Amino acid sequence: MYYSFFIGPAGSGKSSLVNSVSKWLSDHKIDATTVNLDPGVVTLPYGADVDVRNYVDIERIILDYNLGPNGALIAAADIMAAKINDIQQEIQEIGNEIVLVDTPGQMELFTYRSSGPFIIESFGRKNCMVFFLIDPTLAGKPSDFVSILLLSISTQFRFNTPQVNLLTKVDLITESELEKILKWGSEPYSLLESLSEEDSSIYRELAIQLYYNLENIGLISGLQPVSINDVISVEKIYGQISRIFFGGEDGYITQ
Repeated sequence: MYYSFFIGPAGSGKSSLVNSVSKWLSDHKIDATTVNLDPGVVTLPYGADVDVRNYVDIERIILDYNLGPNGALIAAADIMAAKINDIQQEIQEIGNEIVLVDTPGQMELFTYRSSGPFIIESFGRKNCMVFFLIDPTLAGKPSDFVSILLLSISTQFRFNTPQVNLLTKVDLITESELEKILKWGSEPYSLLESLSEEDSSIYRELAIQLYYNLENIGLISGLQPVSINDVISVEKIYGQISRIFFGGEDGYITQ
């Protein structure tokens, strides 16, 4: 089985994108399993085939351990890791090769606690990849772009799996804004030029130094634009899954 994890800051569109990719696969007669690993989510736009909320009850955790909402989510992440064998068995019983994994809204619960790497190790690192979602509203300024790029890179270091950076919600920004952000990812020196044009501040100088460090080790990479309202961009997500796991073969599609 091949696991695609959708990771990103709160509001970046993880659940909506899992829903759109799942629908696209279904429309093309490709069987896929959807997995919700967010124990704190109230509603989902898709019907999760496997749902961590069947194993972890946030309200019960709050009552049993006298915790607030944030503490309960942290505890839930650890409980989720303890239940991973049951979750994995449920996935295996469904039997679909492609598995779409929706991760917690607060990405730090999955990325920076031990539960996230533990889950990926349990699934088999060589069978996992990450889609890192970037909300364009968090990347509109060059220094903000560097900041969100650091989150992406830290995620890649944390999991050590193939990773594709997605610029989501592109239908909500202007064409010129889209071109600017995509250019920063594909032409790093344009990012440096834009950083140099920002108002002088310690934040700008820090962003420039971070840029040089990232550029020197080749960690500034392009973004793939995507919108849940654009079928072609959703199809390209499957293209990335196909490229990474199946060597570019898309023979799973039945016309």
